[in-house]
Amino acid sequence: IALLPVIIPLALAFLSTAQFAESGFDVFAKMAKEAHINVLAPLLALFFATMIIGEDVESRTIPLMLTRPMPRSAWVLGRFTAYLAVTSVILGTSLFLTFSACTALAELSFDREGLWRLATHEFAMVMALMANGALALLLGALTRRPIIIGVVLLYGWQRLALVVPGIVDFLTIMKYTNELLPTTATATSAKAQEVL
Repeated sequence: IALLPVIIPLALAFLSTAQFAESGFDVFAKMAKEAHINVLAPLLALFFATMIIGEDVESRTIPLMLTRPMPRSAWVLGRFTAYLAVTSVILGTSLFLTFSACTALAELSFDREGLWRLATHEFAMVMALMANGALALLLGALTRRPIIIGVVLLYGWQRLALVVPGIVDFLTIMKYTNELLPTTATATSAKAQEVL
């Protein structure tokens, strides 16, 4: 599933009627924001981070884990670090391949500016994995149906709250992860035209 966003820029490059019809940076920025950060990061958090504690609670092995001679915080942080490492490699590889596929389009290449944009999107993606993973970890520890509640919160509540900006959007993870992303060239030129 994480490699599906790579197909879209390749399809745009090979199936477009005009050469360089699409902006590579715009396609990459949209794919990184919408597919990787707002869809896949919460999805991986729901399936991996809810199991950090929830699996031991459900299989009733949590008393065995808690009686081991180690701090409870070290056990949880170790498992959370493993979750973050695995999901960062999965989504990081997908994001890099998407960036590589977008270089077939115009306005994006492996130069200094392009690599800087890739690095900022990778950073925002890791922060999204960390924040969504922490929420999924909490849901996995406190509720019996963490995935159902997580889907409602991460996909339902966040989308609904962002429709009404300024009132409850500060209670969403998506608002803060989207703020970490650089503004696109089209958004910057539109703001410049508004000022003029």
